[in-house]
Amino acid sequence: MRTLPVHTTYLEMREPSRFKAADIEGKPEMRKRTRVKPDEHLMLYEAVGRDHQWFDRILMPDEELKAILEDDLIELHTLHVDGRLAGYIELDRRTQGDVEISYLGLLPGYIGRGLGQFLLEKALHLAWSSRPDRVWLHTCEWDHKGAIPLYLKAGFRIYDRKIVMQSLPDE
Repeated sequence: MRTLPVHTTYLEMREPSRFKAADIEGKPEMRKRTRVKPDEHLMLYEAVGRDHQWFDRILMPDEELKAILEDDLIELHTLHVDGRLAGYIELDRRTQGDVEISYLGLLPGYIGRGLGQFLLEKALHLAWSSRPDRVWLHTCEWDHKGAIPLYLKAGFRIYDRKIVMQSLPDE
């Protein structure tokens, strides 16, 4: 395994946002998923994250991933447009008072259609439903170029930036 330095930005929100996504074509809907098997999760994770260098879960030992997916404080919601899988969000409620939007992303064919805004709006609604002290997420230089501007537009504020050593699979 090799590592590379990656510029990472941490953002938080301390009160619910009034952010609303623009109207989009199609019929988007969110579905809460329970008892997702690691193989199914990894297929979704890779499909969404492939172009953004998402490797953490791929490199994670199977038992660790299984424990995360079976934790009742981890929520997985998939986005479907006209009945087809388009993306997902994962919320982590394991730290009292915090909700982390661990993963939020679209399948490549759905990028550029306003669905990122829709997905973020739904993620914020779900995250704030438990009335945490804050909702937070992090992103890096490998993410979509519109990610940080969208997060700022939604009401997040940057609270930290640092260089993180990112593990990558061997070539």
